[in-house]
Amino acid sequence: MRPLPLVFASGVLVHGAYDAVRVLVSYKVLNLGGGAAEVGLIAGTFALVPLLLALRIGRWVDGHGSWGVMVAGGGISLAACAGILVSPNLLVLGLANALLGLGQVMTFLAGQGVIMENSPPGKFVNGFALFALSVSVGQSLGTPLVGALVELRRRPGGPVDVDLAMTAMVIAVAVAVPLMLLLPRRKGDSIGAKAGTIDLLRVKGMPAAVYASLVVLTGIDLVTAYLPVVGEAHGIAPFTVTLLVAARSIFSMVSRAGMPLLMRIGGERALLVGALAVSTPAIWAVAFTGDVLALALLMAVVGFCWGMSQPLSMNWVAMLADPTLRASALSLRLTGNRLGQVAVPLFAGALSGVFGPGAVFITSGVLTGTAALTTIRSHNHDPGESSDSPHES
Repeated sequence: MRPLPLVFASGVLVHGAYDAVRVLVSYKVLNLGGGAAEVGLIAGTFALVPLLLALRIGRWVDGHGSWGVMVAGGGISLAACAGILVSPNLLVLGLANALLGLGQVMTFLAGQGVIMENSPPGKFVNGFALFALSVSVGQSLGTPLVGALVELRRRPGGPVDVDLAMTAMVIAVAVAVPLMLLLPRRKGDSIGAKAGTIDLLRVKGMPAAVYASLVVLTGIDLVTAYLPVVGEAHGIAPFTVTLLVAARSIFSMVSRAGMPLLMRIGGERALLVGALAVSTPAIWAVAFTGDVLALALLMAVVGFCWGMSQPLSMNWVAMLADPTLRASALSLRLTGNRLGQVAVPLFAGALSGVFGPGAVFITSGVLTGTAALTTIRSHNHDPGESSDSPHES
């Protein structure tokens, strides 16, 4: 089987599980006696270990290829899902969620590595869109599935039983691991993969590209973690909440599938700025409504816009970097993402404890709006760059 279909199939399984499990983790926190602040704290653990190790993982992919990282990430993810399933308290749940974050960053970086190992640079954005599409397809299937399984076990007035749904996600990840083993083993460039974090950040445009990615992924995490809290506050059933989360994923899938057409309509940077600008008021509005139809519309807008943002920021980062350092550059992007995933949920969780869960979405909107401005500013201060594609540095 060819590499890209294998990456797509395994990506549907594992990334669908990651998103679905994170919704289930929020309910499990509530079941174990936690509140909104604890939801933010546990959500932050997902990014803690990757924050420390993402750059090392990226350098390993550059130097040794993506296969080993992909397989190890799949195995770690499987162990983490099993740990979340049997977690007896918040401490164990936080540790298992941190392990899940490590598995996610390994499979994510390795998946990007497979794209770059098997595509010419001019086709990276299409490959990244395909990879991101696999994430969206998985999320669109996995989250409603766990919602339906939770609904099957739901007892009126009782806690939300997530065990059956978590078992299904353990099985999904277990099925993905053999597909990862079938990927080709390709050697990296052990000579070229030496640049440090500061060297990468000195590349013109890199800080803005990393920041644009950071705020979108952090926003996705906040939606995933805090829509259950909003649902509880407004009396929205867990199954309906999972459908709202899935709506974001479905519309992300639509925009990613339409990337070739969208790129003919507008340049890469124009699309990125437009996506950030349009999603800013939409995510703000989530803070001010508990109406299911309004939330569904807002999730559709946010999902479509953020769906474009991820492959565009991946391509921006990859094309700014030296060819032998592209996985390292993408790991820098993920390190920025994880820094945001640690800091923003903790900050947002503290705000939600005082001002309610709506503060989380206002925070996300502020970050998204500033990302649009920094992307514009980066483009305006780089007159040699085409609006249609980033240049290599």
